[in-house]
Amino acid sequence: TSEIENRQSLAEEFRDKIQLIENGKNPYSPVLDDKGSPVKEEGVTVYEELDNDTKDIIKARAIDDFVTEITLNAVDAGADLVPFIIDDEGDHHHR
Repeated sequence: TSEIENRQSLAEEFRDKIQLIENGKNPYSPVLDDKGSPVKEEGVTVYEELDNDTKDIIKARAIDDFVTEITLNAVDAGADLVPFIIDDEGDHHHR
C-alpha cells in the first residue's frame, strides 16, 4: 500500500511540475530571497521564468526524473521489471 501511495504522490508532483513548465516556470529553480529561502506569494513558491528553448529541456528532465523514481521505487518494492520494458521510442514491450 505504501508503494502505491508513494507512486500517487510522485504522480502528483510530476503533474505539478509539468503544469509549472507549461506555464513557463522552472520547477527546479525557485526564486530565492536574500537569506537563500524560496520566495512565496500567497503561500505558493515562486519559480524562475523559462524561455521556450529551455522549456523542452526542463520538461524532458521532469519526465526522466519521474520515470527514474517510479522505476527505483518499484524495484525497491520487489517488482520484476524484466517482463515490461519501454524502449527509447516509448513503445511498451512485454516478454
